[in-house]
Amino acid sequence: MPPPTTATSGAVPDIRDGVAIHHDATARPPLTAGERWTRSALEELRARRFTPAAWVRFIGASAARSLEDLRRRPDLARQGAAAVIGGGVPWLAGRRWGALGWWSAVGAMLLTHVGMVEGPAGERRSGIGAANAVSLARAWLVPAIAGARDRRVVASLAAVAFASDALDGPLARARGEETRLGAQMDHAVDVALTMVVADTARRRGWIPTWAAAAVAARYAVPVVAVTVHYFARAEAPPRGRFLPARGAGVLVATGLVGSAFGRRRVCEGLVVAGVGWGSLLAVASTVRSLREA
Repeated sequence: MPPPTTATSGAVPDIRDGVAIHHDATARPPLTAGERWTRSALEELRARRFTPAAWVRFIGASAARSLEDLRRRPDLARQGAAAVIGGGVPWLAGRRWGALGWWSAVGAMLLTHVGMVEGPAGERRSGIGAANAVSLARAWLVPAIAGARDRRVVASLAAVAFASDALDGPLARARGEETRLGAQMDHAVDVALTMVVADTARRRGWIPTWAAAAVAARYAVPVVAVTVHYFARAEAPPRGRFLPARGAGVLVATGLVGSAFGRRRVCEGLVVAGVGWGSLLAVASTVRSLREA
């Protein structure tokens, strides 16, 4: 996920299907107040050379900012708390401590980032919104998939989760509920979901270990690279036109879901094709962006 300690109004680059997406500089709206605050905090962290004291100061300032946003938007605080409690009760009742830990992390991310429940230009939103609720539901399914025992249940839950990724974006646009939080949460959950489904398929023997490792690397490396760059320079990597990789993600998802029903070679082929295609697009996009910087 994007760095959870970044302030609630933080601006982090989009991660779509493991590829950093940065819109053309001429089309980007002015920074919102929250984005300016976050950039200033990151610049201070960098100026202090990331010392332990600087990190303590940064985390403390981010926490204070988060509390300020919660006080400023008590409606969002109530909605977020209701979602966290509602999603946590089943895991608590079933004593699924690992799942409860994951959901607690998701809840912490939500409640510390309510300042990002605003439009791209800082427009006020009336609530968390239906699209963000879909993303949260997809996040809730991640440990359910990891813990399911029947292959049909795993495949069904994974298929529903992957399919929901095609719903939240259009839903947000149709309802006028696009938020900066939704953009980041959607992509972060997608990465976590894909990696967990791949690991589940590996543990069940549906795909080989090397294929699961390739999926993990494909999705994790760009996230780590963008995060390191963002903290090191207090800004996103050089902007440019990045090539879409959604088709590659569909191949990976199809291969992983299908692996639960056998046809191992076919599914391995789909996963490899998706990982390879996505990786080539990531490299090409990065080179293109650096040339345009």
